[in-house]
Amino acid sequence: MDSYADWVRTRSDEELRALFAERPELITPVPADLSALAARAATPAAVVRGLDRLDRFALAAAEALLVLPQPVPYDRLAAALADTVITDGNDIRTAVDRLRTLGLAWGPDDALRTAPGVRQALPYPAGLGLPAREALAGYSADRLDALAADLEIAPATAFPDGDSRAEAIAARLADPGDLIEDAGPEAQAALEHLTWGPPVGRIEGARRPVRIATATTPIERLLARGLLAATDERAVVLPREVALYLRGGRLFRDRVGGPPPLNGAERDRTLVDRTAGGQAFTWVRTVEDLLERWGIRPPPVLRSGGLAVRDLRVTAAELDVPEWTAALLVEAAYAAGLLARHGGEWLPTKTFDLWRLADVATRWVELTQAWLDTDRVPGLAGARDERDKTINALAEESVRTSAAPVRRAVLDALALTSTAPDATAVRNYLAWREPRRGGRLRDNLIEWTLREAEVIGVTGRGALSSPARALLSGRTQGGTAVSRTAAARLTAVLPEPVDH
Repeated sequence: MDSYADWVRTRSDEELRALFAERPELITPVPADLSALAARAATPAAVVRGLDRLDRFALAAAEALLVLPQPVPYDRLAAALADTVITDGNDIRTAVDRLRTLGLAWGPDDALRTAPGVRQALPYPAGLGLPAREALAGYSADRLDALAADLEIAPATAFPDGDSRAEAIAARLADPGDLIEDAGPEAQAALEHLTWGPPVGRIEGARRPVRIATATTPIERLLARGLLAATDERAVVLPREVALYLRGGRLFRDRVGGPPPLNGAERDRTLVDRTAGGQAFTWVRTVEDLLERWGIRPPPVLRSGGLAVRDLRVTAAELDVPEWTAALLVEAAYAAGLLARHGGEWLPTKTFDLWRLADVATRWVELTQAWLDTDRVPGLAGARDERDKTINALAEESVRTSAAPVRRAVLDALALTSTAPDATAVRNYLAWREPRRGGRLRDNLIEWTLREAEVIGVTGRGALSSPARALLSGRTQGGTAVSRTAAARLTAVLPEPVDH
């Protein structure tokens, strides 16, 4: 196989089906042929989405492939990971197979390569900078000659062109121990800050001509020895060869292992389901109560959209719930189509009239599916945006595209255990499962999802309930019948109706 497109064309129907299952964005719109599919899979946006689906171990394998000279034999990749992973050969095989499944790596075991676009999406794999030859690509011939002379490599006449000079300098930097020692302790301290990444720094006049004999500052001493390379007038990078020497050949500072355990308190399954059933019943009835109240006294829509803070506070007091729960109620009702703007007021819809005719379990399934799918974030109600303005419930400012994927990821994590893990355990697990999707917003979404799931009845005493497990399974399989199973399971654990 000569190219990535050739490799894609050799994929079997089963392999293509697995690719589309993992990266559904590649099938919409349907590509004209497999060559078009290969081109689409290698676009920057598609590659970033694919990388975001990698767990920490598969991402480490992808980064190792980028660091090693390609094509990479599988045994060479396994050896490179052996010192920095806490796992066995089976996990390395699993990681490589996943990279192939996602179309992020291609080729046979004796010649593995990363897909086009992966190098651009991961410019500093394993926190390493550019190889010295690439880092020096912007240097003039005179600057390379001066650097080679200072490194005592050979006279300028020994090199037929700039490429050979850069290669000779790169070879010298592969064993830079004496150069680092000669640069002095202050320069060594500067290198330590860049060793494990990020490998770039900013200084003024990075491309000014410097020589060992005239260098006065620690940075100048590093530039004069090639231990730092100027990539533009204000940026420097630590060449990859120097960083690997300082790391002792290790690719990663911390050893990469399997997923952290989802430890939590043990819960009795029957008690979990009964607790969740009670919460689900209360949740459905409270939504109904909310919309009946608003049908009589609808709150106004703000001129900027959304619900006024005062109206949210009044609603919370009337329903006897915290304000964050009131925000969850109105957002879920809006997402389910039970609430909408009508003129300048928030009013129940005709869908609400039909919804309340159904049984409690069916209503719960519809509300829960809407909550799972919505890109609105009830937890943001009352917070301040980047302009220091209040974010109102039902306002457009509460939309976050990552909301639904994070909710699903949290519940998928809970589905792996019968215990009740806390937010820290779930956060640590997702940090391993989706290392490229971190940040404060995700951490907040994890906490909000856990507290909202308890109110909705998706969890009981912190553990995932049986109805929720059935609902999640139904969403995975795309089957209405499994949603009915979820409703049936909830019906079995709902509180007995009171008729007096």
